[in-house]
Amino acid sequence: MVRADPIPEFLLTASAAKNARIADLMQGPEWNVNGRIAGWDVTARLGEIDVPTLVTSGRFDEMTPWVVEPLASGIRGAEWAVFEKSAHVAHVEEPDRYVAVVRDFLSRVDARRPALETV
Repeated sequence: MVRADPIPEFLLTASAAKNARIADLMQGPEWNVNGRIAGWDVTARLGEIDVPTLVTSGRFDEMTPWVVEPLASGIRGAEWAVFEKSAHVAHVEEPDRYVAVVRDFLSRVDARRPALETV
């Protein structure tokens, strides 16, 4: 789902280039997950992620808070930003806020990094 109107050409191009046969084989039609990945769950392994992580989702996303919350809470120290005016492509639907959120996150991550040693 995209709330941008009109839908940007690059999204239309990407969607048209998608290999529907592979998507249907792996996932199933649309969000009816009954393909080869049905039942695949690595949620228990999220704690193995040991890098700064920003999880993003849109208020109107098919990836509802019920789906996203276990990801955000399963990754130690992850931050979760919800874009209130967006569906699945917040970087298109709320580009200014999206860039600001990502820049802020990366700035804070960089500030925590130890100074690089010179070689």
